[in-house]
Amino acid sequence: WGVPDHLVFSRASQEISKMKEPFFTVVLTQSTHEPYDSPISNKEKITEKTELYNACASYTDSAISKFINSCKSKPWFNNTLFVFVSDHSHRFPLNRTFNEHERFKIPLLFYGNVIDTAFSGKQVSLLSNHHDIPATLLSQLNMEHANYPFSKNMFSTNSIPFAYWCTDFSMGWLEAQQKIGINLHNASVFMKEKSQDA
Repeated sequence: WGVPDHLVFSRASQEISKMKEPFFTVVLTQSTHEPYDSPISNKEKITEKTELYNACASYTDSAISKFINSCKSKPWFNNTLFVFVSDHSHRFPLNRTFNEHERFKIPLLFYGNVIDTAFSGKQVSLLSNHHDIPATLLSQLNMEHANYPFSKNMFSTNSIPFAYWCTDFSMGWLEAQQKIGINLHNASVFMKEKSQDA
């Protein structure tokens, strides 16, 4: 799927250091995608796909850690917000089906010395999506985000919790009280759940 993550991050660090501040850049990791072809020392001893996926995830975590540590010596580090987010989760290690809504539950991490101490270490449980990142970041900067009408501030107590996913095969809508999944090939509903207190 691509170059091993530690090499990608090494090159990213070099390229970022050439950029004029302020800058915006994206680094895409690939090593946790099948066929899990990454430089893992004990790869030949791993037989189960679940174990191989877990090893690749550990490798990517290590590559991110080395990248961040290398960035700390750069003059732009103290002025930079790092946003870590995945595009989707994975079938492993729990052998989820492709359309399970839990397969689309992903991590989002804001990291950096630019984060206001009032938000440092704060965990947000609001049901959210990728498209909520712009409103959240712009709100932190006291900037207008009306150009992102579908984006909500994840830190706001007034934000309505909802999320959706969409693939070539299905789409799903999630709220605190209910979830629904639709097969896009035949318009059938394959998931419909409602909480008891809904």
